[in-house]
Amino acid sequence: MLKKFPDKPILGSLYLDAGSEGRWLTEQEFKGLLDFFVAKINEGKPAGLRAFRVQSLIERPEYVKWLKESLAKLKKP
Repeated sequence: MLKKFPDKPILGSLYLDAGSEGRWLTEQEFKGLLDFFVAKINEGKPAGLRAFRVQSLIERPEYVKWLKESLAKLKKP
């Protein structure tokens, strides 16, 4: 995507559940995904991250903790 649109800002997309599998993301899956996006943002690749199924943060309070831990790794501008 970055090669196809080099001058366009690109956002990463994160779904906070495993979709049709009907199961919650494990801590390892959740942190792995968030850490991947944080690393890419820190490299200046995507312009940001959007999250889907934010309702999951209410249903799974541990997601909020894991989210804070991963987002703390973002470099400050």
